[in-house]
Amino acid sequence: MQPMNGAMFVPLDDWPLLIPMALGVLVAVVASIRLLIQAFRVHVGWGLAVFFIPLLGPFAFLAAHFRKALWPLVLFLFACLLIAAPAGYMALKGKEIARDAVVQTVPARDNASTSDDGPEQRIALTGAKREDYAQLKANKNFAVVQWSNADVTDADTELLHGMGKLRELDLNGTAITDDALHVLEDMPKLEILRVARTAITEAGFKEHIEPIETLMELDVRGTKVPAKLAREWKAAKPGRKLLI
Repeated sequence: MQPMNGAMFVPLDDWPLLIPMALGVLVAVVASIRLLIQAFRVHVGWGLAVFFIPLLGPFAFLAAHFRKALWPLVLFLFACLLIAAPAGYMALKGKEIARDAVVQTVPARDNASTSDDGPEQRIALTGAKREDYAQLKANKNFAVVQWSNADVTDADTELLHGMGKLRELDLNGTAITDDALHVLEDMPKLEILRVARTAITEAGFKEHIEPIETLMELDVRGTKVPAKLAREWKAAKPGRKLLI
């Protein structure tokens, strides 16, 4: 299951792909410097054109002095390959993972209550198709819901009603407003809430988020929640974490 943060990230098993991408950037810089040197060797005017006129200057020099620009061109194409191949692979892999909702069952946390527990269920809907959202209506036992999609609206969040076991909810980057926050009243165990880059306001925060005694971690970056108010919430209870 992917990390529940709604941010852009590189999966841990893909991080080695960043090495050829970084190398590609380095090769591209070397190619640019080599092209600039060749242009100045031909004429100072060509050098200034290549340096001060992006794209047009280098292409004009390439057309006029192909042989002198050949090796920088080869290096640049190699750099593009180094950058594009890993990036393309990660993009295709991401689309494959996001094709369907991902449901995962894991052991309950050590500090979870044992009265109603058993294995903890989590669902990752980020990137999933809209028809997969119906799983939230059919199953009210999820402890973690990752639902960081731009098409999630206030009406969609009605599917979250009745999730009494939910302790972590990620709605980062969704289209929700203050009107969606009343569903939080059905979540007596909610500890982590992420609503970054949404239309949540100070009024919604005060009415629906601030009163949640169980809430220990909150992400309100890019919202209309005042930083001072969010920091007061954090200071009100030891151990709380805040992203603002």
